[in-house]
Amino acid sequence: MVVLAITLITFILPESFRSTARLKLEWGRENAIPLSDARLVQTEVEVIESELTLGKVVEVLDLNEEWGRRYNEGQSLKTSESVRLLKGMLEARASQNHNVVGISFYSQDPTDASRVANAIMDAYISQSNADTNGLKVTMIEKARPSLRPVRPNKPLNIICGMLLGTVLGLTVGGVVTLLAMLRPKA
Repeated sequence: MVVLAITLITFILPESFRSTARLKLEWGRENAIPLSDARLVQTEVEVIESELTLGKVVEVLDLNEEWGRRYNEGQSLKTSESVRLLKGMLEARASQNHNVVGISFYSQDPTDASRVANAIMDAYISQSNADTNGLKVTMIEKARPSLRPVRPNKPLNIICGMLLGTVLGLTVGGVVTLLAMLRPKA
């Protein structure tokens, strides 16, 4: 029953695709800022996730209208609402060497996921390279539509359901056996 229930739920859940764009951060030598300073990179990750950057993405992709049709019964969204939705589907993360940042976007449509991830990267690059803070941002890799969904992880969910079903079955069987052994014989 457990396996059947988990399998059914897994196949009912909407699929989500992730696309990731990657960029490289380089500080000019005149600033003498070490690339390994994780705090500086984290600051740039926060700039990527900021309302300033995401607001430009909303404007360029006309997400107020598009997402209004999709999520708000056809009524246009406010930019702050679209930015909130963007943040909920966005994951920006620095790599372990701290000068490469991945911008991942999740969507039920793989093409949409790559389109938005690339737009976020483009908005951040144009904004950062316009500043005169000695930071140079370059694109390493554009996001591409994913071939397979990342959520739900169907094989993992089914295996976990099988393990949980086995553990529950053994537990119930053990308890029933123990109770049968402890019951006084008439």
